[in-house]
Amino acid sequence: MTIIVTGGAGFIGGNYILYHLKAHPEDRVICLDKLTYAGNLSTLSSVMTHPNFRFVKLDICDREGVYGLFEEEKPDVVINFAAESHVDRSIENPSVFLQTNIIGTSVLMDACRKYGIRRFHQVGTDEVYGDLPLDPWLKPFCWAYQIWRYCYLGIKKNRAKDLRQGINQSKSRADILRQLNIY
Repeated sequence: MTIIVTGGAGFIGGNYILYHLKAHPEDRVICLDKLTYAGNLSTLSSVMTHPNFRFVKLDICDREGVYGLFEEEKPDVVINFAAESHVDRSIENPSVFLQTNIIGTSVLMDACRKYGIRRFHQVGTDEVYGDLPLDPWLKPFCWAYQIWRYCYLGIKKNRAKDLRQGINQSKSRADILRQLNIY
């Protein structure tokens, strides 16, 4: 199987790649990352010479570059960890969040439709739910919480969810995973 992992030089995406190559060394994993403030190639140092690993420095908003990579690698699955994050950063510079989290996600989904990729996984975090209590006994977390619509991050991540509904109308399948950041 060939997998494209976007945002794979970030903490969560990078650790996913390390896990996946260890658990499935026969799979080909292509890491696509723009290497912004959150990307760190040292996370991937132990797999840089792995025969089934390739790193590509590319912005998910670069439609021509993404299409070229999909055509060359012919992935079976795309896992999108690439995103601008942190609520305070979304307030300081909302246009960057729109570009990456909505336009970039749209480019990836369009590529999935164009090249017949059957699986697209959109990965997010609990930040979209707003502030969570430090004491879980006071208000336990519930997956039914509503997306926090009072910050740019929540709004933009919710738009990616709406885009997912569109790809599910085609022959591709898209899922969203939101893990809690409790490391």
